[in-house]
Amino acid sequence: MVEEVTLEPPQQGEVEVQIAACAIYQSDLHRLRGDWGGETPLVAGHQAAGVISAVGPGVNGLPANREAEVPINTRHLTDGRWLIGSLMGSTQAAVDIPRLVEAYRQVCLFLDELISQRYAPEDINAALDSLERGAALRNVIGF
Repeated sequence: MVEEVTLEPPQQGEVEVQIAACAIYQSDLHRLRGDWGGETPLVAGHQAAGVISAVGPGVNGLPANREAEVPINTRHLTDGRWLIGSLMGSTQAAVDIPRLVEAYRQVCLFLDELISQRYAPEDINAALDSLERGAALRNVIGF
């Protein structure tokens, strides 16, 4: 099930990204089934991509309407925490993300081959079913 939520405007140092697509993996399926514990409802998905829709005060070098890729570890969102930075801490988003996007556009970074199938949000159950059957490793839900 996909549910829309209303967000407060970004605060100091925060960036809001309008998600265009995100991947769902076998790990999401395990979490939804309760194999790894945790409670539902939950936020599923990894490696979201979208457009920066708003920036809060103190954010420099990331203008609105710029494409962004967001590495999401959903385990960090299930307890009400906010995604506020790089998990590994080594990414310079203002430099690295445009460089990776350009490499993809120049057909030097092959990401499409990593996608099993693409689904609309209303077909998320079919996407999860294909993971369950082992017919897919990584599906993308496009918004």
